[in-house]
Amino acid sequence: MKAPLGCRFPTIRLATGVLLFALSAHAQTNSASTTGQELTRSSGGQDDTDLVIEAKALYRQGHFDEAAQKYEQLLQAQPKSAEAYAGLTRVYLKQQKVQLAHDTISLGLRVVESAPMRVALGEVLFREGKLPEAESEWLNAVNSDHANARAYLGLARLSTATTQYEQAKREIDKAHALGPSDPDIEFHWLRSLKPSEQVPYLENYLSHEQGTSAEEQTHLRNYLEFLKAQLKSPTHGCQLASELPSAEADLLLVTGERPNQIRGYGLAVALNGKNSKLQVDTGASGILIDHKVAQKAGLTRLSDMTVGGFGDRGESSGYFAMAESIKIGPLELRDCPVMVVDKRSVLGEDGVIGTDTFQEFLINLDFHHKKLRLRKLPRRPVTDPGEATVREGESKTGTVATAVDAATEPPYTSLAKRWVPGEFLSFTHVFRFGHMLLIPTEVGDIQESRLFLIDTGSARNVLSVNVAREITKVRLNTRMTFKGLSGSVNKVYGAEKTELHFSNVLQYAENQTAIDLDHMSDSIETEISGVFGVETFCPFDVIIDYRDGLVAFDTEP
Repeated sequence: MKAPLGCRFPTIRLATGVLLFALSAHAQTNSASTTGQELTRSSGGQDDTDLVIEAKALYRQGHFDEAAQKYEQLLQAQPKSAEAYAGLTRVYLKQQKVQLAHDTISLGLRVVESAPMRVALGEVLFREGKLPEAESEWLNAVNSDHANARAYLGLARLSTATTQYEQAKREIDKAHALGPSDPDIEFHWLRSLKPSEQVPYLENYLSHEQGTSAEEQTHLRNYLEFLKAQLKSPTHGCQLASELPSAEADLLLVTGERPNQIRGYGLAVALNGKNSKLQVDTGASGILIDHKVAQKAGLTRLSDMTVGGFGDRGESSGYFAMAESIKIGPLELRDCPVMVVDKRSVLGEDGVIGTDTFQEFLINLDFHHKKLRLRKLPRRPVTDPGEATVREGESKTGTVATAVDAATEPPYTSLAKRWVPGEFLSFTHVFRFGHMLLIPTEVGDIQESRLFLIDTGSARNVLSVNVAREITKVRLNTRMTFKGLSGSVNKVYGAEKTELHFSNVLQYAENQTAIDLDHMSDSIETEISGVFGVETFCPFDVIIDYRDGLVAFDTEP
């Protein structure tokens, strides 16, 4: 099905691309865990040298330049050291030098073949957005005779991205049991805990010196204060005021400086009884509003926070607040955290509302009839062989904190065998990274599919300048303005003649906007090759099932 680009959006667009800070993907963990435990043996069968011990300690403390130097010294002494190649590859990934990490592990595998090297290759493939290929490397590792903590870590990250949360919990627990002092494992294990369990751990971690940056420590302290404040609420998070099998609300046009300049669609939202208009944004999480809207609604401040998105000016300051009541049409949510930005939003509206706000429902964005339709998702089976289930009444994040006995652990559910409700068989699987939905997309003549963000908060489509250069001519466009929550994008490019194919949609464009998406990719540690904005989706009903990681794009009969 060919999707027209004829929704006639203006040449100057705005984009939100809201990225709520979470625990930084590069946050390091307890500095007491720098004793060189779980050391392997080098390719020559000798005990690891002091260089390896020092390199691992530096990595755990976040001193990546120094760790790289130690691994390079080890390679000079032992040119076939699998430990050095794998360690250096991980350092480069932390430094966001993806191509260098790729080149290092590729060279290492030509020199020496080992299971730990293959696990490190999987980590590079995951960062490059090649998730099925990463899965294959990690599965081979866990099915071999060499139990590898980082292979289980990789599978846990993949299970989370495919919304198989119970399975992810089992895998991260297994990784933590095998490698408790690995800072990356410790970080993801922490995120799998219940909020009440995270608080004492974070307090202990922040009470003594560690190798995280000042910015990361600020994020962690803000997050800790948010958790403490949220736990004081009797409900500990958003709850429906009453059960509704379905709900419907009008979608409102969001215009730009000129009346005919359509930037997207919004919803009428009442915060504590005070009306506002929030743009519907599949690329955002929760509710983000301007500080004047928060003051008008009398929202209670919880803790500081920072928020970022498209743009080159860095994160904006703000705070978390608690809304006693949020009403959208017949739907009401109680005791919900809301993000507030201190400066005037670039949206031109009161703020944005992420569609994950409605993730307990099947979400239908009917742009043609300007309607948001919600209905209860079909029940998942209590037991589905080989498949982790989501039980009724779980938290909205879907995270399940209950450990499962390893003796009863079901087989790993691969990407090709994810469960799909019978009525959703025509839907397309997406990968979920927090609030971000990434859909596999064929780009031009590139052999492997790439991952594109579904983002109705962006008025137009955007290509990563990296992938644009692979398929077509790219030129700097000094007349194009592109803005987001982090200000203007410094360099905007035009890409000639692109062809994109995702799900049942085939789309052509003569001139496509391209920008640097590395910062967004680094934030979730996998490659985002482009963004599908609302100009792509306006001819369709966009149907989203967050629970099962499914989307569909329907047109009028």
